[in-house]
Amino acid sequence: HEVASTPGVSADLRLKIYADAYRLRLVDALADNYPVLHALLGDDAFAELGARYLEAYPSRHFSIRHFGHRLAEFVAAQMPYAQQPVLADMANFEWVLRDVFDAADAVVLTPKDLAALAPELWPELHFKLHPTVRRLDLTWNAPALWKAIDEQLEPPPPQINNHPIAWLIWRHDLKIQFRSLEVDEAWAIDALRLNTTFADLCAGLCEWVDESHASAHAARFVRRWLTDGLLSNDAALPTRSYKL
Repeated sequence: HEVASTPGVSADLRLKIYADAYRLRLVDALADNYPVLHALLGDDAFAELGARYLEAYPSRHFSIRHFGHRLAEFVAAQMPYAQQPVLADMANFEWVLRDVFDAADAVVLTPKDLAALAPELWPELHFKLHPTVRRLDLTWNAPALWKAIDEQLEPPPPQINNHPIAWLIWRHDLKIQFRSLEVDEAWAIDALRLNTTFADLCAGLCEWVDESHASAHAARFVRRWLTDGLLSNDAALPTRSYKL
């Protein structure tokens, strides 16, 4: 389409106005996707970040909702943001929060549903994670910072962990939930993504507990996952689908 001149406004000026408005709209969309990162940087610094990111990664998607999916990668590599590595962790965390918010829904598995399953089927059972469940490792205290700023409280100072912390993020009853994980539960969650059977889950947990306690340990995880709404109401057996 051609952009026509109007009395007093040339076609080139109109194009510049449209382009500037579009860029501002994208930076505003970036702020919507990263509200706490925006708060940490402040308006001016975030606007500069948005302009630099847009230059590096122009929007290629029909919906501006998806603009910003590489921001964590960008701030981790580009100065001066790379001098504050907590920013990359915050960008990663906030993008996953938005992804969880928009994820597809599914019926959750309940204790009552599980009670209907014959005990002899448990060893070959594959538990399915709810489609909103996400897992990531963070080096900084980004979740604590995010929670404080979201609740309009004084945030703690950025602090690096002694080692990366595993985090679980999901949506339950229309609310975004997140909590940290011990290494054994993080392994178990990752194992579910690989379609591991309950028997293999128990075997893998023997790295942390005695073999005689492995099944009870795994069962405690399952009970917690049921309470948290982490499991989908779809358990599969090797030879057939088994809908609870």
